[in-house]
Amino acid sequence: GINAESQDPDGRLKWEVDFPEDNSQFVPFLGTEIRMEEGDVSYRFFRKSQKKNITLHYRSHHPLKTKVEVVRNFYRTAEMSSSSPSLKEESFKVVDHLLRSNGYTNPRTFKDTIVRTGTKGTKNSVNLKLPYLSEKVSYEIGRCIQRHNLPIRLIFTPGKKLRSIFCSSRPYDRPECNTTDCRICERLEAGCCVSKCVVYCITCKLCNEKYIGETGRTVRERLLEHLRYASNPTCKSYTDCDSALIPLL
Repeated sequence: GINAESQDPDGRLKWEVDFPEDNSQFVPFLGTEIRMEEGDVSYRFFRKSQKKNITLHYRSHHPLKTKVEVVRNFYRTAEMSSSSPSLKEESFKVVDHLLRSNGYTNPRTFKDTIVRTGTKGTKNSVNLKLPYLSEKVSYEIGRCIQRHNLPIRLIFTPGKKLRSIFCSSRPYDRPECNTTDCRICERLEAGCCVSKCVVYCITCKLCNEKYIGETGRTVRERLLEHLRYASNPTCKSYTDCDSALIPLL
């Protein structure tokens, strides 16, 4: 079994056990509610009350296909999370409420919307990325490509989001590592392991060869990958200096 003390040495986790007051009540478990009655297990779809009723809004600037897939996935999950037809209907009502709160007037009808497919392309097609403007514009571009039998696969990218337009309200904040005895921070001469979009230089302590790289992820994620690769004696790029030694980063 799992040793709680070894997993949480600082005692920050609070462990709770829920027991229903009677056999007719459901108990939350992950994304479902479970009820045990005379040895039979029943379950239905569940969303915690702490979760805000926010999902992809009907009026959001996304392709219709994306919205339809989001709605279908909600109902598909609700159906898979229900043990009987009656409980499936209860699960669907939870999804109905969520989607109506996000602008979908009749979500069950919307999930059956037939979406016009764009250009599928072939093995030799060239990808063409264009910003998404509207359903009509996307459809007309696709029709033009099909009409002229062009070897092009259309890919529409989302437009700018508010996050990319507005500047940070706290521009002078600096990321900080909250990990005790961080094995990455102790190897850094400057910066922090949670920094993103950086250019870095690694020096092997055995052969003094340098590697310069860049990453859009956190420094911690990328350097942990380097450490795993360096500890693998079959990784050629780390053992060229001496096949009998494991590089030290």
